[in-house]
Amino acid sequence: MMDSDKGREVKAHYLSVARRMRAYSSYLHKNWYETVESQLLTLLHRTLLVVPPPTRPAANVTGTAALTDVTLGQS
Repeated sequence: MMDSDKGREVKAHYLSVARRMRAYSSYLHKNWYETVESQLLTLLHRTLLVVPPPTRPAANVTGTAALTDVTLGQS
């Protein structure tokens, strides 16, 4: 079947599509690489971990039972 004219035509079309897909994939990778490379120093200087400021417990809530009641909506 592959030795027929139609088989060769299908094979040529398949190879053409495969080459275009590979070129598109390379294009996307190149654009991604250039974007990452241009932003890399900025990204490396960002703080990864942020320690939140300490919060004070509410003055009218005492004990774990009271916290549970408040969080469940039961007062």
